[in-house]
Amino acid sequence: MFGKKESTIDLCPLLKEPCIKARCAWWTHLIGENPQTHQPVDEYKCAVTWLPVMLVEVAQKTNQTGAAIESSRNSTLEKLDVLVQREANTWAAVEAFRNEFVAVARRVLRLPPPALPDSKLVGDN
Repeated sequence: MFGKKESTIDLCPLLKEPCIKARCAWWTHLIGENPQTHQPVDEYKCAVTWLPVMLVEVAQKTNQTGAAIESSRNSTLEKLDVLVQREANTWAAVEAFRNEFVAVARRVLRLPPPALPDSKLVGDN
């Protein structure tokens, strides 16, 4: 099922006749590395014959891209968590400072404490 098929005649998968090689528009020169064996490749073959090799290469690159995106996402989320915590701490500190400032200002200015709204009046028209 998998692997190289041995044949004595190269049949064109499109024409179902013997391959015309360099006279065919699909005759392709591929230079690179086999994604499965990592052996150098520098040869001419039919583009249809190269499809399985190219599909393996695309699948590997897609997996690598997905892993890189996931890693970047995780790193971003970690940094975002730190920033959110810092912001929460900053707002808590600002609120504490504001409350202390208001309390000191009321004492210095000798203002009465703020009146709490009567719960019976809240929402009544």
